[in-house]
Amino acid sequence: MPTIDIRDLTVRFETEGGAVHAVRGVSLAVEPGRVLGIVGESGSGKSATCRAALGLLPTSATVSGSAWFEGRDLLSLPERELQHVRGRRIGWVFQDPMSSLNPVRSIGDQLREAVTVHEQVGRGDLRQRVLKALSDVGFPAAERRLGAFPHELSGGLRQRVMIAMAMINQPALLIADEPTSALDVTTQSQILELLARVTRGSGTAVILITHDLGVVSRFCDDVAVMYAGRIVEEGPTVQIFGRPAHPYAWGLMGSLPSLAMAGRLRPIPGSPPRLDHEPEGCAFAPRCEVALEMCATVAPRLEPEIDQAAHRFACHLGVPTRHAQANVLARAVEEAGAAAGRSV
Repeated sequence: MPTIDIRDLTVRFETEGGAVHAVRGVSLAVEPGRVLGIVGESGSGKSATCRAALGLLPTSATVSGSAWFEGRDLLSLPERELQHVRGRRIGWVFQDPMSSLNPVRSIGDQLREAVTVHEQVGRGDLRQRVLKALSDVGFPAAERRLGAFPHELSGGLRQRVMIAMAMINQPALLIADEPTSALDVTTQSQILELLARVTRGSGTAVILITHDLGVVSRFCDDVAVMYAGRIVEEGPTVQIFGRPAHPYAWGLMGSLPSLAMAGRLRPIPGSPPRLDHEPEGCAFAPRCEVALEMCATVAPRLEPEIDQAAHRFACHLGVPTRHAQANVLARAVEEAGAAAGRSV
């Protein structure tokens, strides 16, 4: 049984300029102990999908679909019951801990509150639980620094506090929203290794929202690629990185820096579509280098690859043609890099 099973999730925001369709029929599931990475450009619907499932969107949002967690549909739960799920059974690590932690309260107070808001614990047991949570995330001199305030800590230590707070109640699901984007490269690596250790040891399912494909390749078991509010490709990380099937996934992989490219990147041409109207065909068609005539008028369905049920994609191109085109693009990138190297 999946830890969380989101089905046909749709999110629409009402604005002065009209309705904005942020999420369009997204379905995804995460098994216990596995890590799902959700990738895509800004505005593709990554964070909105998870926030909608947990009831964290503003009142201007209209949400439909379902999000099954531990036998209950989160979208149908009253706010009072949902508050008991958030923080206790589902933890969240936010992007910027400095803006997420309370600046006028010590980290010890905030960690204690993360427990006492859900259950009653004796003072001694509560202190030991807080210290263990900090110890599990490698927070140095935890007992001496319980009275420290967020501004007194480095970015890496603040993020460790956020992870400790998210994991202190041993949740079944952890959602990490760009947890390393505000950190330097060395600290990023430490935080990723920490997340892997504390979640895999507990069997916690993880959803990692990120735009960093390097992070995904190291940390995630499965990947969902989102574009314009839809999932356009999903499957095991090895499959997505080794043989991506959707042209948008090709573009993401092609934009990664490599030594063979001699410092030049291959950007995806054009811009993401506006979300205030439903595109008639494939939303990626205007930017796609191999679009067919039907792509402009017929929206492709997310369907499994033959003999690869875990790998699904939404594209009209046949699999052989798809992989052949991917190889052509890969060779073009390599040749461009070689030419750039010769011209220096």
